[in-house]
Amino acid sequence: METQENDSVVVEAEPSTSHAPDGDDPLRQSSEVLARGLSSMLSSVITDFDCRANQTLRSQDHLSSVLDRLTGVHCK
Repeated sequence: METQENDSVVVEAEPSTSHAPDGDDPLRQSSEVLARGLSSMLSSVITDFDCRANQTLRSQDHLSSVLDRLTGVHCK
C-alpha cells in the first residue's frame, strides 16, 4: 500500500497537566478526592482490625489463664 501526500493522520495527545494550575485540573482533583476517600476507608478498616485483634489477644490471655488454673487444680 502506497502512502499519498494527502493522507491524514489522526494523533491523539494525552492530557497534560503542565498547562493548567493544580487547582484547575479536574482529573487531578478527582484523583485526589479518590485517594482521600480510599485513605479514609482503609484507615477505618485498619482501626477496626486493630481493635478486634486486641480483643482477641485479651480473650486468648484470659482463656490461657483459665486453662492454667483448671489444669493446676486437676494436677494436684
